[in-house]
Formats: sequence, structure tokens, C-alpha cells
Amino acid sequence: MVDVAELASSLDRATDTFTSFAAFESDFSLVQAYLIQDEFLKIRSERTQSNKVGYKVALTSPGAQNALKTDHPAYGQLLQSDVEGDGASISLSKHFAPLLETELIFKITGDLSAHASLDEIATNSLAAAGIECPESRFLKWFGGSFPALSLRHVVADNCLAGFIVVGDKWSKTADLDLPNMSCEIFVNSTLAVSGSGAEVLGNPLFAIEWLNLKLWEKGQGLKAGDLISSGTFTGPILATVGDVVAKFGGGVGDVGLTFTN
Repeated sequence: MVDVAELASSLDRATDTFTSFAAFESDFSLVQAYLIQDEFLKIRSERTQSNKVGYKVALTSPGAQNALKTDHPAYGQLLQSDVEGDGASISLSKHFAPLLETELIFKITGDLSAHASLDEIATNSLAAAGIECPESRFLKWFGGSFPALSLRHVVADNCLAGFIVVGDKWSKTADLDLPNMSCEIFVNSTLAVSGSGAEVLGNPLFAIEWLNLKLWEKGQGLKAGDLISSGTFTGPILATVGDVVAKFGGGVGDVGLTFTN
């Protein structure tokens, strides 16, 4: 039998001590993986006195889904302590070799219905430039382009949630051309990688639609105030010491951070 509490506790101990460990050998299902994630978040929230503020959507590209042998996205959960403002200074010594990805961050402004359309989502949300930095508590988790873990391990590990950096400018989602929105990441003023909103399921709003429906299956749904990191515009790159700027086209502005040792 899977000991959900013990597996979740081991993930929190790793987080608290910055000590990675080998992926679970226990046999557990995807449903149980989300139970482990929920318990992991609960334990971490209580330990750090930080409340849940939203979600991250992962596996929003065909390549990522193929790598993890799935045909749908997955989600993790974010605490307030996982959210940084534009210009944040982040010490790499307090993280598990995070990656860099550019994502739009959505803020829900009105509770969404169970089968919210793209129009309903756009009308009831704002969007800002964002950077997501995924990481894992598991050793040898990154395979060079995609996670070198099973889908259930990714989900149990809170969908590899590390932290997000959110820009200062919030725009009305309905005013944005999301599929055609471009983004570039500059590391120490050098272009590192670029992409567009079409990389996120064809349109980042599809990621919000999927997440909302998935949450409603559990009797929850997206509520006013929720933040969602909606899926990467670009391929991941490894975070290194220096300055990072993500430049978005389409009116949402830029966002940046600095990594230190």
C-alpha cells in the first residue's frame, strides 16, 4: 500500500534541507500522485506559514507530453512564497538546479464556471509577463530537454514547481493576441532562446480551460484571485549566475531576475 503521508513528508524534508534524493520506488497511480502532491503542499504550507495562491500548468507542448507518455497536461500548486516580483534576486544555493522558462501568468478576476469557455476565461482574467523556474526534489530529474521522470513522479513532486517571477504590468486578457505573442529570454544580455504563445497548446487559454475543468472534477474550479503559470513559450534552459530578462511582445512588457551563488 502506498504511504501517501510518508512520501509527501520525504518531499518536504528535501525541500527544507535542499537535499535531493532518488525517485520513489513505490508503485503508485496518477490519482495517488496528486494525493501525494496535495499532502506535500499541505505540509510545506504549514511548515512555512505560506498559503496557496494558485497553480502551474505543465506538459503543454507535444514534445513534453511525448516524453512523459501522456496526451494531456498536468498541474502543480503554488504557495505565496513561490511567487517573486520583477527584479528579484535568487540564490541558486537555495534551489535544486532550477530551469528557466517564459510563461504568461494569469490572474483570475471572477470565479469560473465548470465548463468556462475561452471567452469567459479571457473576460475574467488579467495576464502579466512571467518566468517560471521548475526544479525537482529528485536526483537526475532533467533529461536535457524534458524531465527524465515518469508522469506520476512529476505530478507527485508538485509538477516540478520551483518558483515564478511575475511582471508588474497586468493587461486585460481579452485584449491580447495570445497565440501570436512572442517571447525571448536574454541571459547576461545575450539571446538564449525564443518562442511564442502558440507553443502552449496552441493558445495559453487552453491551458487555463484544461486546469479549470480538472479542478472542477475535484469540486474546486478556478476562483477570483488565483494565479496560474500557464505553460512555457520556450524550451527550458539551465539557470546560471547572472541577469535574466524575458521580453514579451504583444503588450505585456518584460520581466527579469538575477541569479546569485
